[in-house]
Amino acid sequence: MNPSLIRFGALSGALAMILIHISMFLVLGETPNVDATAKEILVFWTDVGEDAGRLAGWIDMFGMISFLLFGAWVGSALRNGGSGTSSVMVIGGIITVISAALITRGLAVNLAVHASDLPIESTQALHTISAGTYLPFMVGMVSMHLGFAFGAPSAGLVPAWFARLALIPAVILLIPHEIAWIGMPLTALWIIVTSVVLFVLTTTRENEKMNS
Repeated sequence: MNPSLIRFGALSGALAMILIHISMFLVLGETPNVDATAKEILVFWTDVGEDAGRLAGWIDMFGMISFLLFGAWVGSALRNGGSGTSSVMVIGGIITVISAALITRGLAVNLAVHASDLPIESTQALHTISAGTYLPFMVGMVSMHLGFAFGAPSAGLVPAWFARLALIPAVILLIPHEIAWIGMPLTALWIIVTSVVLFVLTTTRENEKMNS
């Protein structure tokens, strides 16, 4: 693997979360709930406008690529450490999340660009699909968390206690209640923290190899 990728690849997870959340909350803004009226939804997306929609899509593209790189980095490290099954779970989970995000974020971008040209009923339907899709995100995130929690310690990536922290958002995501939504921002926070920790530990190990 490229030395720069070994050293800095772990940070791609933090970069991905930063870019995706900039697109979601700073460029597009907080979207209406799925139970909002058709008029409220139409007004929101019309106000967002075409320029903001295209900018959000452009930022999302780099965010998804960064997240895929993070999955490849972690999956490779797990596989090299002998945790092949966990590697598949992490990569498969992240690909599932990205696939779902490409659909929902793609719909959001198209709503921002074309809302004024669509029938109000179509805008409401597309918004409901975009804002209300949850299951594929849950499946992907839980798979990623479980794969990391049980594979990272044996692969020597992080201490066991830190790896087990991934179980917290995984358990919350599986609660059959609205509280499960808390697991999504917790997952984003976990990715950022884990990304930085992996970078620090990897950098330390690489420096020790160079000095030995």
